[in-house]
Amino acid sequence: DPYAAVKKLHQLYQREGGQDRLVAGAELCGSLGVQFEKNAPSAAVGCYLDAARLSRPGALRAGGGVYDREFRMIYNVSCASLAALLHRQQHVWSGTTRFAGPLTRTSLARERAPTGDIDPGYFDDFVPADRIMLEGTELDHKRQDGVGGALVGHRQKRDSKDTSERFISPGGLALPVNACLAFPDKDRAVIVFRDLLEADQLRVGGGDLPLNADWTAAVAYMYRYAPKKNVGFLGMLNPDEFQASTDLYRVSRFHPDKIPVIMVHGLMSSPETWIVALNELRSDPVYRRHFQTVLYRYPTGYSIVRNAGEFRKTLADFRATYETSQSRANMRRMVVVCHSMGGNLTDLQIRHSGDTLRKLYFEKPIGELEIEKNQQDLFKSLFVFDPNPDIERVVFLACP
Repeated sequence: DPYAAVKKLHQLYQREGGQDRLVAGAELCGSLGVQFEKNAPSAAVGCYLDAARLSRPGALRAGGGVYDREFRMIYNVSCASLAALLHRQQHVWSGTTRFAGPLTRTSLARERAPTGDIDPGYFDDFVPADRIMLEGTELDHKRQDGVGGALVGHRQKRDSKDTSERFISPGGLALPVNACLAFPDKDRAVIVFRDLLEADQLRVGGGDLPLNADWTAAVAYMYRYAPKKNVGFLGMLNPDEFQASTDLYRVSRFHPDKIPVIMVHGLMSSPETWIVALNELRSDPVYRRHFQTVLYRYPTGYSIVRNAGEFRKTLADFRATYETSQSRANMRRMVVVCHSMGGNLTDLQIRHSGDTLRKLYFEKPIGELEIEKNQQDLFKSLFVFDPNPDIERVVFLACP
C-alpha cells in the first residue's frame, strides 16, 4: 500500500527527524501523483498537494543546501503538475475543492496575486515548461531559477470585437506563467498564478525570492504555431494572397504602462525573423519592466509607399484601440525596431511628406485630379502625411 508507506515514512520523520526522510516522503507523494494522473486525477491532485506541503519550507530556504535543492525541485514540479492537471480537468477556480492525499485532506482555492495575477481560465492550454521541446528552434534556453511551477499558458485567438482580443496573431498568445502553492492552515491550500512578464518575484517573510521562470519555453510554443511554409518569400511573390494578414500582433497581454516596441521585418521576411531577439528580450528584467513587444506583418511584394500607408493606418488603429485616455503617456513613446525594407516603411512614419512623393506620380495636387473622392482620399493617405507623434525612437538595422 503506497499510502501506508508514505504515512509510515512521515511518522518516522516526526519521531526521529532527518531531512532525508522528509525528502523521500515528498518525492514519493509526487511519484504517486504521476501514477494517478490518468485514472485517478483527484487522487493525483491530493498527492501533489502533500508533496508540495512537505517540500515548500525547504524550497523557500535560500541556503541552497543539497536537500533544499531537492525540496525545491519537488515543490516546483508538484505546483506545475497540479496546475496543468486541474486545467485539463476543466477545474472551476471560483470556489474551494477538497482533495485527499496520503497524509492530508486539503481544501484548495485560487488566490489572486498582488501583481501579475492571471486567471488560469484565460488559457486554452496549460503545459509544464519542461515538457516543451526546444529542438529545431535555434534558441538559447533562458531560465530563471526560483520557486513555483514554470508553465506555458496558450490562449487561442477568438473571433471577438473585444479590445482584449485585438492584435492577437492567428496562432494566439503563449505566455510564461508561474504557479505557487501555499498552505496557510493545516488542511487548507491556496494557489497563485502569475504572468511572468509582469511579475517575477515572490514576497516571503519581508524579502523577495525569484519565481521559477522559463522564458524560452513560451517562445518555442509560439514557434509551433508559426507558419511552416516560407510566407515571407511567398508574400513577396503573391502579396494579394497575404494582404489579409497585414497587422500588428501582440506577444503578451497589453499593459497600459509599458512602452510598445514595434518590430518590422524586411524584404522576403515575416515576424518569425524576430524569434531569437524576442527570446533574448523577454529574459531581460529591465525590458520586461518597461516595454512590451508588438510584431508587424506585411507582404513585401507591394510597393514601399503602399506598405508604408498600411503601416501608418495600423499604427493609428493600435493607438485608438488602447489609448482610451491621454493618461496612457507611454503609448506615445513607441520604439520601432526595423530591418531592411522595414526601415523604408518606418522612415516614412517619421517624416513630412511635402510634395516629393506626390510629384513622382502626379503632376497636379491630388485634390485637382479628376478622380472619385474615395480615390483622392486613398492617394492622400499614401502621399500626404506628417510624422507620427507617437514614435519616440527608431532603431534601424541594416536598412537601405
